[in-house]
Amino acid sequence: MTPGKREALAKVLVIDDEEAVRALARRMLESGNHTVIEAADGVAGLKAFEEEKPDVIVTDIIMPNADGLEVIRQIRRQDPEARIIAISGGGRLLDQTYLKYARKFGATAVLPKPFTPEQLLSLIDDLSSPLAPEKAAP
Repeated sequence: MTPGKREALAKVLVIDDEEAVRALARRMLESGNHTVIEAADGVAGLKAFEEEKPDVIVTDIIMPNADGLEVIRQIRRQDPEARIIAISGGGRLLDQTYLKYARKFGATAVLPKPFTPEQLLSLIDDLSSPLAPEKAAP
C-alpha cells in the first residue's frame, strides 16, 4: 500500500442505464475510497455481480434488459445475504412506489434520486462495515 493512501473500503457495483448517474456515483464512491464497477443495464449488472462478487450493489429500478426489481430477485436467489441499495429517480410518486416494491423484493436499503454524496457514502459505509448486522434489511 502506498504511504498516505488508504486501502479500498468496499467493492461497489453500480447498475444504472444513465451514464451520467453512473459517473456521478463513481466520483462519489471513489472519493470515499471505494472501488466501483459499473453496468449499464440489468443483464450486464447480473453478469458483473457473478464475475466481480461486489460487497454492495446499487441498482436503479427503471432500466432496459432486466429492470432493477428483476436484478434484486436474481441476486437474492444467488446470494440471500447480498447488500443491495435500490435507487429510483426524481421523487415522483411512481418512483416511490417502485422503491417500496424494491424493499419487498429484497433490497437492503432504498435511496430516492437525487441523493447527496453524503447519503450514498453513509449507506455504503454502513452496509459494508464488518460490524454491520448480517446484511439484514432494517
